[in-house]
Amino acid sequence: MKLVILLVTVGLAVAQQEGGLTKQAAPKWSNEPDSYRGLKFGASESEAKHIFQGVGRCVAAPKGQQATIGDRACVTQYELGEVSVRGFLVFVDGKFVKSISTFDSRSFDKVRDIITERYGPPHVTLGDKLGWTGKDVTISLGRGITQSVFALGLVSFEEATKEAEKAAKKKAAEKM
Repeated sequence: MKLVILLVTVGLAVAQQEGGLTKQAAPKWSNEPDSYRGLKFGASESEAKHIFQGVGRCVAAPKGQQATIGDRACVTQYELGEVSVRGFLVFVDGKFVKSISTFDSRSFDKVRDIITERYGPPHVTLGDKLGWTGKDVTISLGRGITQSVFALGLVSFEEATKEAEKAAKKKAAEKM
């Protein structure tokens, strides 16, 4: 149960962060990734467990929330440079679509520098919220008070998630 609550909390934190970034046409992005830490988008859960040495328990998303947070998520823990990172690998229809990670906010500058070195300068910056968007992949990085969030995922998943959230809000408003 704690794992499900953490998954939903992290998902909401990322959604809030991404909501603050202005959507722009995707610039040409020479460093757009097709994988995260060697795990290709579309890879299976078993491939993730082979590639990510720190993959822990995998859980199904709560009923009714799959459209907004994915079908399944696997717990991960790894080092990004010298920063300890915890998070989830998100799967839809058995395929990897997104990584959501948290880390101590005191390490934000280190993580920002690593991500910028790897993927180039952010396309959007709003204070301590940074965003990169390409043809297929979107990345967001945001500093929180104690924990910061780094998310990297498929644009198609993000768009489907936003549509599902709109539909859920509309349905809730109709019931009022």
